[in-house]
Amino acid sequence: MEQWARTAERLRFLDPEVDLDDLFLFKAVRKVQKDRTVSLDGRAYEVEAALIGENVTLRYDPHTVERTLQVWHDGKFIAPAKPVDLYARRSRLPASRDISTSLYVIASSNATEPPPSSPPSSPRPSRPRRACSSTVNPVLEER
Repeated sequence: MEQWARTAERLRFLDPEVDLDDLFLFKAVRKVQKDRTVSLDGRAYEVEAALIGENVTLRYDPHTVERTLQVWHDGKFIAPAKPVDLYARRSRLPASRDISTSLYVIASSNATEPPPSSPPSSPRPSRPRRACSSTVNPVLEER
């Protein structure tokens, strides 16, 4: 106890504004992709568009089920990252890139029109068949 009393003068206390939870967050550095996403543990998260191509620091608590990622860039907090719902993003694609929508449009437009009539199929023209020779090559027989 006496030794603690001698070293107690060197103890420093944290500012009351400091959040202790923030001090123990995990950190991961990721590069923001062209579609404004970063990935962490197999999940995609959306960040600010201004960060495309930049390396950002993701701060998170790995023990929470609904994880909130803090996005930091150049030592400044930017915004929390939003989890990407890949199914919802699919509906925002242009019709030319969304194959299921394109197929539906094609199928529904063809459903009202009768199918195009195809010309009656004619038998293939017969070609002369090669004669199968069961004779052995005379040159080989002499040997």
